Amino acid sequence: MVALVSDAGTPLLSDPGYKLVQEVIKSKFQIFPIPGPSAITTALTISGAKTDSFLFLGFLSKNKNKYLQTLQKYSDLKVTLIIFETTKRLKYLISNIFIEYKKAKIMVTRELTKVHEEVIHVDITNFEKYIKSDFNFKGEITIVLELNNDKKEKIFSNSYLLKELEKLKPSQVASMLAKSSNQSRDEIYKRCIALIK
Repeated sequence: MVALVSDAGTPLLSDPGYKLVQEVIKSKFQIFPIPGPSAITTALTISGAKTDSFLFLGFLSKNKNKYLQTLQKYSDLKVTLIIFETTKRLKYLISNIFIEYKKAKIMVTRELTKVHEEVIHVDITNFEKYIKSDFNFKGEITIVLELNNDKKEKIFSNSYLLKELEKLKPSQVASMLAKSSNQSRDEIYKRCIALIK
């Protein structure tokens, strides 16, 4: 067993130590945090995500459109995002993240520093496994997100556009998605119109 401590506060916050954690995760070793002031910093320090700049969003809106809009809005900041989530919405979050962000990384944690502590790392290679079965989590859930927003790679599929068109007008869909796509509002609008004809 190896312990990492610091004489300058919680290690791995605002220092390059996250690179060490990334290597530990790649090597398939388990990481245990010690109790911190909150689940936010405790989850962040063992996530392997960049810790030099992060944003805590708390619980996101229950409205699914606003939920996704919030993630899209903050993905442009290129910072690590931390949210609280319920078990019921985990599948929704994971399935929607990888529609837009192919390079995203998600760390789901629950009951950190407690008896039933659990940490799950999700990326494009394994996310389908987690949307096929229900989570049976109980207790507090903290999620660390690295969306790795790359507009050059973001062209929304027709199926995704149709899904949004069930809820919004073409002009609204185009305005919303153009903010996180390399396609312009006009290009997306024309695609929407073609899909509903």
